[in-house]
Amino acid sequence: MGRRSKKSEAFQKFFREKDPETGIQRSKLYGSKGGSALPKGVNETIQNAAQDLIQIPSVEVERGLQGDAELLLATANDLDRVALEKEQKAAYALKRAHAANTSGDADFPRPILSEYRIKQLIEQESLHKHVPVNGFKNSMRCAKLTDKLSELKANQGRLEKHCANLEKKLAAKRATLAQSRKVYKRRIW
Repeated sequence: MGRRSKKSEAFQKFFREKDPETGIQRSKLYGSKGGSALPKGVNETIQNAAQDLIQIPSVEVERGLQGDAELLLATANDLDRVALEKEQKAAYALKRAHAANTSGDADFPRPILSEYRIKQLIEQESLHKHVPVNGFKNSMRCAKLTDKLSELKANQGRLEKHCANLEKKLAAKRATLAQSRKVYKRRIW
């Protein structure tokens, strides 16, 4: 009989020993008395399963991330579209409200509607149905700001006149002072 190789003896010894975790002899645990440490085909199955575990989740994760990115992009586009629509509606409402407040005969322009009257007209649906209340509120704010601007301009005109009068008085005083200096110099000389 030929002499056993050290590798074969090591395998035999390995299978005679008990598995430290289970306490079962390795030859019974693995179903083999030598050669491969795993039954035939098991190693290949494990390798295939490991390959699947490595490949499939990465593909699924990539698809999931791509789907999430597309969803976020679509949501962002929707938000932009909604914001643009709201901005356009607000501009349209403000334009309609301004037209409703300022339209009329050139000689007898329509007065600015009160906020209470505007609400009444909205309830009666006598104004344009697509114009929201906010449009009229914005129009009222515009009217108030316009009145304030007119008041400031009037005040500015009054201040400019007052400044002009002060400058005239100052010029007169300077002229008087210059004349007094001339008279004083003549007296000295």
